[in-house]
Amino acid sequence: MPLPEYMRAVINNNNKLKLDKENRFKRKHSSIDGKVDFSNYPDSTPELLAEIKNNLRNENRARFIKRIIATVVVGVILYFFIKLIT
Repeated sequence: MPLPEYMRAVINNNNKLKLDKENRFKRKHSSIDGKVDFSNYPDSTPELLAEIKNNLRNENRARFIKRIIATVVVGVILYFFIKLIT
């Protein structure tokens, strides 16, 4: 296959693989300003949602702290290992 035909085939294939920009945000439930309509969720109360939000925030914070600690520990171990070698 000559180079121009190959390039044309690659471009056509890439265009087919691109996401459809109109349907990308079709199933999102929130808006840009953060206001969400919860009328479709009758079991959710503001207190329950606030509790879920706080739990997720605490879990994410704990996960972040664990990552920082693990990074520092690995960095210290690597530092002493490199110091030992040289």
